[in-house]
Amino acid sequence: MRSTLPRLALRLALVALLIAANLWLAFWLRDFAADMVAQGRMELLGATVAGLLLVYAVVLAIPFVPGAEIGLALLMAHGASAAPFVWGATALGLLIAYAAGLALSAPRVCHAL
Repeated sequence: MRSTLPRLALRLALVALLIAANLWLAFWLRDFAADMVAQGRMELLGATVAGLLLVYAVVLAIPFVPGAEIGLALLMAHGASAAPFVWGATALGLLIAYAAGLALSAPRVCHAL
């Protein structure tokens, strides 16, 4: 019992750190894109949007995150022209979640629990 409590605390700290890093990256990319649009510099806007879609895909792969609602919000904010990109990011996020599920074998999970 004593050895599992520090391991659990370490895992929770790692998850919190990953979530914080993901949020920081998303806010930084959003502000960077807004600054580029305000300055009229459009040369890196595509890369920034691709980065934001990648962050969306990673967030979608995290359990209990309302990914469908985030995708709908992206579609409402950017219109039909963003639909193929949001669809691709959604498919990538689901693929990441599926790959993570395959990587975790049942005996490993049972041993951790």
